[in-house]
Amino acid sequence: MCWKVTGFDSVDDESKLEHVMFHNDVADPEHWTTDENPPYAYYLYYMYANLTVLNQLRWYVVCLTSLLFILFIL
Repeated sequence: MCWKVTGFDSVDDESKLEHVMFHNDVADPEHWTTDENPPYAYYLYYMYANLTVLNQLRWYVVCLTSLLFILFIL
């Protein structure tokens, strides 16, 4: 069983330069309306954020499972 996701590999076109500065007027994913794809760093941020939430959820499940084991077995 995989206990924690600590890294991932993603593919980007490194030959294409992107100098993106994020600020308040960058649209959220559900409000992205341009035909052009968002910058690669945009994808990476949301992959990181979702993996962080996933790891926290998995940690809580392990803690809950351990607590239930202690309560019902002992």
